[in-house]
Amino acid sequence: MGYYIDLKRISIDQYKEILESADLIPSWMILKENIDKNLDIIKTHNIQNLDELHKKIKNKSKVQEFALQSGLPENYLSVLRRVINGYQPKPNKIKDFPCIAEDIAKKLEVLGFKKTIQLYEEILTTEKRNELSRKTGIYGDEIVTDRPDWKSGVSWCECMRHPVVFCFFSFYRQK
Repeated sequence: MGYYIDLKRISIDQYKEILESADLIPSWMILKENIDKNLDIIKTHNIQNLDELHKKIKNKSKVQEFALQSGLPENYLSVLRRVINGYQPKPNKIKDFPCIAEDIAKKLEVLGFKKTIQLYEEILTTEKRNELSRKTGIYGDEIVTDRPDWKSGVSWCECMRHPVVFCFFSFYRQK
């Protein structure tokens, strides 16, 4: 499991199902309008998955170009681009998470873990978290158990159960 969602693995048909079942914000509801027709048009342009679609509409000029080629409304494609871009979030600085104590963030930074993408692979399994604990000197319970950072005013609920692991994962799950 990688840091980013593998857009190649989500076919246009699967994405249709995702969109149909999603609770979208009002400005994104355009994606549900004429969904069969719009996604069929996308497929007629040899676009089979979200990765190919993402590349086709990756910036404003490409959106405009594809709107002309496909006949799809530019506004529709712009919203679609924003939604797909959201599946590929930019890595955040670990020190910016209020539920990660400053001393823990500094210990991670010393080993080169400044951003979430750098830390991701190191916290996926219990074994990896234990190894990280040994490398950093961060106690295992600071990586994998209940410990809110009371000094920053962050509650236990906000930290969830795991200061480093869950704070970081929950941040991405909410986006």
